[in-house]
Amino acid sequence: MARKWAYLVSMLSYVPLPHKDIERRLRDLAHEVFDAVASEPPDVERGVAVGEQLVKMHCVGRTSLRCSVDVLCDALLTDERRGRTVGLGERVARVLSALACGYADSVRWYTVAQQDGLNQALLEAVRKSEQSLHAREAECEEVLTELSLLRNELSHQLLHDVLTALPNRQFFTTRLEHVLNMGSPTSVYHLEVHGLATFATGLGRQACAQLLRIVADRLSGVVPGAQAMVARFEAGRFGLLVESEAPAPDPTPIVEAIHRALAEPVHVDGLAVVVSVSVGVVQSPPYRDDPVAVLHAADMALRKAKLTGPGRWTLLEPDRDGDDRKELRLAATLPDAWWTGRLYVAFRRQVRLTDGRPARLDARLRWDHAELAALPHERCVTLAERVGFGERLGAWLLDQAGARLRSWPGELPLTVVLPPSLATSPDLLAAVDRSGLPAERLQVSVPAGLATRVPTAHNLIGLANAGAAVAVHDFRGEVAVLSDVPVHAVRLAPALVRRSAERVMGHALRDMIGLVHEAGAVVAVDDICSDSEADWWRDAGADLATGPLFTPPEDLPLP
Repeated sequence: MARKWAYLVSMLSYVPLPHKDIERRLRDLAHEVFDAVASEPPDVERGVAVGEQLVKMHCVGRTSLRCSVDVLCDALLTDERRGRTVGLGERVARVLSALACGYADSVRWYTVAQQDGLNQALLEAVRKSEQSLHAREAECEEVLTELSLLRNELSHQLLHDVLTALPNRQFFTTRLEHVLNMGSPTSVYHLEVHGLATFATGLGRQACAQLLRIVADRLSGVVPGAQAMVARFEAGRFGLLVESEAPAPDPTPIVEAIHRALAEPVHVDGLAVVVSVSVGVVQSPPYRDDPVAVLHAADMALRKAKLTGPGRWTLLEPDRDGDDRKELRLAATLPDAWWTGRLYVAFRRQVRLTDGRPARLDARLRWDHAELAALPHERCVTLAERVGFGERLGAWLLDQAGARLRSWPGELPLTVVLPPSLATSPDLLAAVDRSGLPAERLQVSVPAGLATRVPTAHNLIGLANAGAAVAVHDFRGEVAVLSDVPVHAVRLAPALVRRSAERVMGHALRDMIGLVHEAGAVVAVDDICSDSEADWWRDAGADLATGPLFTPPEDLPLP
């Protein structure tokens, strides 16, 4: 526990001690906390003292206190020796609260002391300067020169990265604003080194720092001259600002130069390390004189580049940038739509292709957006996942489906298509249980690409053991799903369904349906619009279907 604590604290703040000393001192403090919890009554003063000691060790990062409390709380509550202690949770809470109070008070006094010391030092410097001016007027020029040098040094430190000596984000932003105000065409390259956390853990922090210095040196040589600036933003992220007199040039040559500069292995502690970077590029105009907008666009471009794979780059085009911003706004406002009731649950029929009779109901999300009309289930799930709302929204979908199904007069079974985050959540079984959905009428569908992963597979096996049916959707031929998971139904990916008229794809789909049937599952297809499509899928062997041919454009409402 102390080793883990020491590692996390070292990552959050600079502690001027060797790592072994940090671990030893934190182990001693951990003993103090454990003894304080075991005392009768709990010794809160020892907790206060531990908080003060953490500050004295310089464990004063922005989240150091929260990290320390999390580590100690987990260790105390999972300690088998105290597992049966009466009121353990209250004891832990009292001692850790005291620790936090001691920490906060110590930080406050530490800050006050620093400020007081700084004020005293400044006052003393002013006093000595005044005495020196009066006593030695002849040396006035020398003193002023020294002050000017000191001011320049402080200014340099304020605007440059300590590790690499490159300009920092603040300096980069200031320079970018100046260039934009001058109206010069500008290209901003936002870079991120891949696997930096792995290097830091596997090689050590010192080796990782050496690696970043070498990367900084190589990037500085990519575009030499006064018309470019290389800066280090944070961690493994760098920025490259390139000015041009003509319209902004094609960024490809500079991106290729960046990759060439980093292609040669970096030698760190006698080891050859291969470095790759993702690059997001944005060019201005059209961002006018807003450096924040340019940097935000560059960050979006970098995120897009990382999604395409390591070592890739992306140029963010203005039109695409506007679309991305709209999509991000949709994602950001989806929780409010849920809260205000504009996001609701609707139902649609799955019909048997053999006779056209309803076989199941699909519970689906629907968002009546004021500007974009109705957003379908798949779009709602994608937006929710982008803001970390997918698991909560999926649990709410189960609750709403359960509540409304109980008022439905028929006996049709129900399929609930889950968001990926709920499919992988350890709370899935509990969420299904809370919904009150009867297992014999419930079918839970998860993305086929997640079905064989350990958390999802464990959840699906648990659901099957409880009597619920299991389905996978967006199926693209993941054969392992059919043997590793108890699958009752497979819903083909819409991209495959749309290509059924292609000769090769048609043969492949027929074979895929036969394989699914051989595994004992039924096949469902979506978005069937015509009788000819229904006939094709019926002849191919598909069992169930949805789409405008069987259901009105609006999802099926419940009475």
